Amino acid sequence: MLPDSLSFRRILLLIAFALVTTTTVAQEKLKPLSPAKIEIDEDILATFIDKPCYHFEAARESFVTGKAKQAAKHLRDAVSYLRLEAARATPDGKAALDASIAELRRLADSVEANRVKAVLILERAFSRAHYALAGHHCIKSNHRCCQVVTFQDKQEMVRTGRDLKAATFHFEKGSQWASGKLDEKTVKLLEEAKLTANQLIQQNRGSQRKVRKNIHAIHDKLENITGLKFKIAPPMIAEDNAAPSLFK
Repeated sequence: MLPDSLSFRRILLLIAFALVTTTTVAQEKLKPLSPAKIEIDEDILATFIDKPCYHFEAARESFVTGKAKQAAKHLRDAVSYLRLEAARATPDGKAALDASIAELRRLADSVEANRVKAVLILERAFSRAHYALAGHHCIKSNHRCCQVVTFQDKQEMVRTGRDLKAATFHFEKGSQWASGKLDEKTVKLLEEAKLTANQLIQQNRGSQRKVRKNIHAIHDKLENITGLKFKIAPPMIAEDNAAPSLFK
């Protein structure tokens, strides 16, 4: 009986060990993975400039037709784009983007729960998000423009042009959601800035003074329209992201 009893105990121990091992392996397999961090080249990101527009318009359409869940999804998709831009923003440009990201997230939850009754609430949030993007691109283009090396490096010229053009694009979109119409002086200002931006994108050096004039004109108009106060101070050191600008 003794040998059989020992054998039985050994079998029980083997089974217990196997169960523990299997459970541990299963737990390791089920352990959530940490979020992956992927770097995205800003030249690639520039091609998605109209993504928030698409999702804002789709969210509005879904909202007015009673498709709350679909509207909320479009709002969250728009947030994803803003997060990408916030990742490359200066600390001050990021502050405005983060505020819009938080607002759009709350709005998505409220829309999904059918707590939002007026489409105007969405439109005002869209306007603020576009203005935040315009301010971010304005700061980025100014910081690049202030670097002497920018006008000696064709790729940096192109990136400065893209940020300047993006600033005009989001300025216009923000104004459309806010009121739908820009005065003649502002339209002319934006057209001049677009022309300058296109020249930079086409690697036509042009005048650094003219580029800065266009950037500051957009900055001043943004302050007047939004009531926000932000300073697009030039960077003190070469790293663009460490520049001491101010966006309240």
